Amino acid sequence: MGYPSLVKPPMWTLQPRLVEPQWWWFWEQPPVIASPMWNRGAPNVQNVAIGQGDGVFTTAPTWIGSPDGPALDFNGSSDSVNYGVANGLLLGVATEMSVLVRVKLPVLTADQRLAARWGADAKAFILWMDTGGSDGYAFCVRGVGGDSVVGDAEATAVANKWQTVVGNFKAGVETSVWTDGIKGDSEVPSTTSLQNDVSEPIFLGEFNASSFMQGSCSLFIVRNKAFTDNQIRQISADPFGPFRMVDETGVVFAVVLSTEFTSANLTLNHSGASDIGGAIAAVLTDDALNNIWDDVSSGDASAGDTEYRCSYVKNTHASLSVANVFVDIGTDPAESNFEISLGAAGLNGTETEIADEDTAPAGTSFGTGRIDMGTLAAGDSFPFWIKRIVAGGAGAATPDSGVVNICGDDPN
Repeated sequence: MGYPSLVKPPMWTLQPRLVEPQWWWFWEQPPVIASPMWNRGAPNVQNVAIGQGDGVFTTAPTWIGSPDGPALDFNGSSDSVNYGVANGLLLGVATEMSVLVRVKLPVLTADQRLAARWGADAKAFILWMDTGGSDGYAFCVRGVGGDSVVGDAEATAVANKWQTVVGNFKAGVETSVWTDGIKGDSEVPSTTSLQNDVSEPIFLGEFNASSFMQGSCSLFIVRNKAFTDNQIRQISADPFGPFRMVDETGVVFAVVLSTEFTSANLTLNHSGASDIGGAIAAVLTDDALNNIWDDVSSGDASAGDTEYRCSYVKNTHASLSVANVFVDIGTDPAESNFEISLGAAGLNGTETEIADEDTAPAGTSFGTGRIDMGTLAAGDSFPFWIKRIVAGGAGAATPDSGVVNICGDDPN
């Protein structure tokens, strides 16, 4: 997807490319509806959607507060939000679909319709409440084609608790329902699509006078691509993750570590799992975004931030030595500065992992001058540290790139 934009827009004009990288999968195929209710702009604004699928109040639910921020309280039989028909979800040909709601239902009664798309015969993909048979009250998900049920599943509902509910449909594979990342029932649907009237709208809330939501909702998502099980667990643990910006208040930048080599036999390698010490690891990918550094948030850029990363220089030649090996700083990043130090473990040593990226490694002496490693025999390695210093008041960079030189004399 590329690197996100660097300036965070107002909350009510989400730019998906600014979200944290672990959520890029969510926006790679944009949802039909992506509606966190904090995106209302101001009380009683008609558009309560973000990014996709603007919603219009049929009869206005009530704005209330919730642990998630603003939410809609559906407290009347006609309260609903109509998300329309032009949202890219063609049930006549749809072979997979996911619906997510984050709700709190003080009243557990059968036939609460939380979300649905239906035709004149009230048949479509529906997320609703039922008695759950012997299981008590349950969230249910159902996909139907014509009058034939093609998948029906349920999971436990709890009164007066905010729950994240996901209904999943994959034609011929599975219909399932999840609450808070826990999978309930699942069935194998027999049909090849969610055949139904494609001209009917998607609603949140009211279904008819005897079947409507009684409770609150802070998030509504519809996708015409089913979540995987792992994606459901991820989004259930952090339902608003896809809408949280990399930077919540201003600008961000990232630092790319680039290298210039004078020896074809030298490589720069990662350390451990997080580049804060530990055993020598894979060769570092040159010029790649965030190849050892994470993003600099606006808070860090404003207040200042110093972090440490450990790398190894390695001689990869099968039999020959590389003499006069040293590292120096070629170019500082525009909005931060590098300092470097030899690792305390020395030649072929394993550098001790620091407690966290903000902790200075023991036995080091940082500066801006070159650091000498001497001669590296075939297979030898030498650890060193880079300190990245972000001064308070740093600005944005697109992205911010710094260069270290890895030098040595190849044998003739």
